[in-house]
Amino acid sequence: PAEAEGLAQVSEGAIGRASPGTGPAAARNLGMREATAAVCLFTGDDTRARPGMVEGHLAFHRTHPAATEALLGNVVPAPPLDTSPFVRWLHERGTQFGYALLDPERPVPPECFWTSNVSVKRQFALDAGGFDEGFPAAACEDAELGLRLARRGMRLHYDPHALGEHYHPTDLERTLRRMQTVGVAYR
Repeated sequence: PAEAEGLAQVSEGAIGRASPGTGPAAARNLGMREATAAVCLFTGDDTRARPGMVEGHLAFHRTHPAATEALLGNVVPAPPLDTSPFVRWLHERGTQFGYALLDPERPVPPECFWTSNVSVKRQFALDAGGFDEGFPAAACEDAELGLRLARRGMRLHYDPHALGEHYHPTDLERTLRRMQTVGVAYR
């Protein structure tokens, strides 16, 4: 139904249809190329929409039709992970996300173009070259596209009510290993 209203949901879960080993950037690019909707909503394969999330993205793009307007929705830890202070910190103020640091009344930095819950005009993202498939893992490929989109005029907004739940069990050891992957991606 969202596709009929002009919104395609693209998850790196589509990777099974991309060439093996090409990573989430390739899967997202495939999803964008195959989508027919004017707007793509990117979610992680470990992110579940709460009621109203998709509608929030649709409403935003109806009222912000310019190609350069994009929306970042909020992501919170899914139950039972939401009881972990460490996991909440990673989402709110940590190294993975920083949703508690964002203000819906102010522009969002383009490096916060986090594909756990973000929507953008499909053709605008394709014209910018899509996701850089040189990134082998889900680490920084989304922020890098956000920076390129910003150079082309993207204005990223934040809606804390367009809410998704992120089910990504982790601990300090796994987080440190992920930060090594992020460090390589930043380089």
